Amino acid sequence: MQSIFKRHAIDWKSRPVISVIGTTGNGKSQLAKATAQAIFGSNDAYKLIPTTSVNEFDHFINGQEFKNWIESRIRSGGGVLLIDELLSVQNNPEMKLYMFNKLYQLLDEGYMTIDGKSYDLRGFIPVLTGNAMQEVFSGIPSNPDGERLTQEIIKDLTEKDIIDYFNKFGFDPPKIARMGLLNVKGPLTKAVSYQVGHYLLEDSLKSILEDSGIYVNVKVDPKIIEQSVDAFSTILLGMRDVKKNAIDKLILNPIGEILTDLPNVETLEMKMSDRGLIEWYANDKRIVLESVKVSETLEERNWNFLKEANNTKDSTLQLKDVAPAKPLFDPQTRQVVRVHEINGHWMAGYLLTGKNSSSSINMIPADHYLGYVMDKSEKIFKMDTFSTILKRIIVLEAGHRAVFKEGLYAGGGGTAQTKRDPRVNPTDDLGRVEKILDKVLSNNLMEDFVEFDSPDERAFFKKMIRGISKGATDYVIDYGNENKVADAIHDAFNKKVEAGLDEFLNEAEIEAIVENNLKTKNLKNPSQLLYEALVKGSIEYMNKPYFLDKNTEMKLYLIKTVLDNLASELINIDKDASLQKVISFENSKFDKKYKEIQNKIIERNKLQNPGADCNSFF
Repeated sequence: MQSIFKRHAIDWKSRPVISVIGTTGNGKSQLAKATAQAIFGSNDAYKLIPTTSVNEFDHFINGQEFKNWIESRIRSGGGVLLIDELLSVQNNPEMKLYMFNKLYQLLDEGYMTIDGKSYDLRGFIPVLTGNAMQEVFSGIPSNPDGERLTQEIIKDLTEKDIIDYFNKFGFDPPKIARMGLLNVKGPLTKAVSYQVGHYLLEDSLKSILEDSGIYVNVKVDPKIIEQSVDAFSTILLGMRDVKKNAIDKLILNPIGEILTDLPNVETLEMKMSDRGLIEWYANDKRIVLESVKVSETLEERNWNFLKEANNTKDSTLQLKDVAPAKPLFDPQTRQVVRVHEINGHWMAGYLLTGKNSSSSINMIPADHYLGYVMDKSEKIFKMDTFSTILKRIIVLEAGHRAVFKEGLYAGGGGTAQTKRDPRVNPTDDLGRVEKILDKVLSNNLMEDFVEFDSPDERAFFKKMIRGISKGATDYVIDYGNENKVADAIHDAFNKKVEAGLDEFLNEAEIEAIVENNLKTKNLKNPSQLLYEALVKGSIEYMNKPYFLDKNTEMKLYLIKTVLDNLASELINIDKDASLQKVISFENSKFDKKYKEIQNKIIERNKLQNPGADCNSFF
């Protein structure tokens, strides 16, 4: 809370309206409670106004309980009004607008009418929360990459982005202005999540012990909280499951049971043993959850001191008993994902740039992915030249063209395996290829080469580039595999597995592997490899049975135009005389195939049009 006031240079005494939006479970509601405690010195200074339904909302703000609390807090100097989920405007915007209008005077002037009576609430701090704009954080991984991406997203958000978002749901600029200090919060960093976990435990313990009137000194091993956060905290739900499934089930419930079963407990400690098991100690003595079978179907459980227990088997609830099941990641799937990411995306990126182009490689499965390669933030592949566009397409294709077993692609990053043929079902990577080609066409990056007169011609060009890029990608992957470019990366992951560590390589680790294992390899110049790959892909595409079906003249013209312009661009960029020799040699192979196809077209046209000049097209 202090950081929000500091960022906006506002003293808390001015009682501003505070609005916090973003992802679920990132402490927005806890912020209001902490504000009440910090500014007004009491949890009683906090009141939640529900917004889940119109009836509940209207009944609450006009109810006697709320009226009594307001009058009490006015006498005490003010309080915090948490208007929870009011800014989840994407969910039933009409209802949220109705509630916002009901509270408009409070947010605008600091007055509120309750049961027909107007109250001066300028000494109160309204805190509005909601999950508005949470979709901008969708797909962010739960690892160091995710923390970096979250900060980049928040940094790039502008006031116009926020205004445009709320405008979509009927909130005009005057209403948005009444939201006061508007803050966007993304998923919590791991370090902050740990702090929130400790706070949630302390707050819950304090409430339970105060309500019960029992005094007991409770200590919980920090490792238990941190492992609970690791197990339950997610991008989608934030810290919500940490409270419900870890703190409540794993810690608070056993405390209640222990204090019921054992008299005269003054100190209670929850430890993590060297074996990674949870152990409880009452008055410095080990206690266990003893299970006694009283019938065939009934088992009675009671807490007892270890020395006095009749059954030495401890049934204490462990983290694994409440933790969510991890995605299935069998050895074959692991290998498919590795091949997809390492021999596909990473290796193609390295070969076509001449350096590591990734900030991380991740093999830790989650709900929406089994692994990924993260591009560096400086964006190695800029969409400014034809050659970099083609490189990017090949890198995206590479994950789906990397060979897992003979005749099988590691397509889909472990989610699918397809026979090595032109028919590869599009996934996210291949969908991005389609978007790149759409940008090529929409930005007229091909207008110097050819003019497209119809949507059919544009679709034809995209299909042709995809056809060529498949063969080009196969050539790059085969070259990398022959030179064992990816072997050292696989070795690094094997060592991680053997050591029981997460399968994750950061940029520094990847750079060290490149420096120690690949700098001495005499690999081809990236421009040379790209041109050789495109020629190889073009020839393979021209060998397909369907190449001569229709529009063959147009296909030949486009392929030759693409190669000629690519050659010219690479020579101008590299200024390398040896590259010109490579291009000249590769062109001789292409020209041979070009003339072969040309002759087939002429012969076909002679049969179809006897007496016509069938050489005129060429």
